[in-house]
Amino acid sequence: MIRTLLLTALVYCAASGMGAQTANDQPIVTVQQLIGEALQRNPEINAARHRIGIADGRASQAGSLSPPTLTYMRDQMTGFIWNQAMMDQWELMQMVMFPTKLSTQSAIGSLQRSQSVQDFDEKGAEICSRVRSVYAEFWSLQQSAVLMQENVGLMKQFAEIARNRVAVGTASLQDALKAEVEAAKMESQLIGIEQKELSMASMLAALTGRPAGDPIGKAVLPAAVGRPVLLDTLQMQAIARRPMLRRDSLMVEEGSLMVSMARQEYLPDLTFGLRYYRFVNMDQRAWSVMAGISIPFAPWALGRASGRVEEAEAALLNSRASYDASRAMVLASVTDLYHRTESSWQQLKTYNDRIIPQAHDALMASVTAYQTGKADFLMLVDSFRMNLELSMEAIMTRMQFEQSSAELGRAIGLQPDEMEKEFR
Repeated sequence: MIRTLLLTALVYCAASGMGAQTANDQPIVTVQQLIGEALQRNPEINAARHRIGIADGRASQAGSLSPPTLTYMRDQMTGFIWNQAMMDQWELMQMVMFPTKLSTQSAIGSLQRSQSVQDFDEKGAEICSRVRSVYAEFWSLQQSAVLMQENVGLMKQFAEIARNRVAVGTASLQDALKAEVEAAKMESQLIGIEQKELSMASMLAALTGRPAGDPIGKAVLPAAVGRPVLLDTLQMQAIARRPMLRRDSLMVEEGSLMVSMARQEYLPDLTFGLRYYRFVNMDQRAWSVMAGISIPFAPWALGRASGRVEEAEAALLNSRASYDASRAMVLASVTDLYHRTESSWQQLKTYNDRIIPQAHDALMASVTAYQTGKADFLMLVDSFRMNLELSMEAIMTRMQFEQSSAELGRAIGLQPDEMEKEFR
């Protein structure tokens, strides 16, 4: 009777322990903590951050004039003898672009800087999504390992009870051997789970900039999961907030300015100069002022200007087509990820509300039937195996929900803290 109660208690713990956290020495690490580390130390994010600095430098140059040219000449040297020059000349020249060209170039530089910011936001969202996805798989492997360890111990108890019943002639040796084989099989599966857990820990270390082999800790997820909001709302958010779409729209604006810049090639640029003369032998000095203007509308120069306009207009059409393609891709991705997340949420709810409790009840019924001699050991093992498989499937479904919601958050353009509010 005591062994029966012990066996029943073990079955209940294993069946109801799906997703339970075990007490161990590992510190708890949350996904928010890892995302914070990734935003600070991830090499890809840092590279994108440095590209903003590069764009800042280019933007500050875009609206500036080119440097002036200072020329020195020693003129009328007899026999190329330096000291016998008749004249010294100093000349300072400055080219001044047409004023609207400078303002347009400055606007283009600012847009390119804004594009680099959107690229940075897109890269940050991508890395955060990857951290959440890998973290969810890391959590599922830890939970699977805990569940497998509990069930290995339970199956060994089955084997011990079966051998005790063999000793008193109430069971066959085959029952004990089956239990031992099942325990060995699960121990082999546990080894594979632990190896995958190490791989996911290594991936998290790489994403967060931690040293290779640095222990991650114990992953935890909230017990409750929230249902995604309506698809129409998510699509509108994606159009308004996705950094990739913002960047492509900025590229369209840049294309429009490039067309304007190309058309301004027909406007002349100015050149101003100041020249100083010193006549060595006569000890006389003089100044000259110069001004020049480019003639872009000369017949032999018109083809170059018109070619630049055609090139800029084609680039603008390309930017608009790229934006339309990106917009369609983002909307399709949001739709797909929404249905995947919704499906995972429905499946997870079914597992927690119906499948897992029913599988637990079936296992308890098999235990009772086996103890009373109304069922053989094979039926008990089948119920045990079904309960374990369904519990593992529930863990995998939770992982899939977390991963699809992470990808959905990235597709929408949510920030890490906003993603937590959106799907909880």
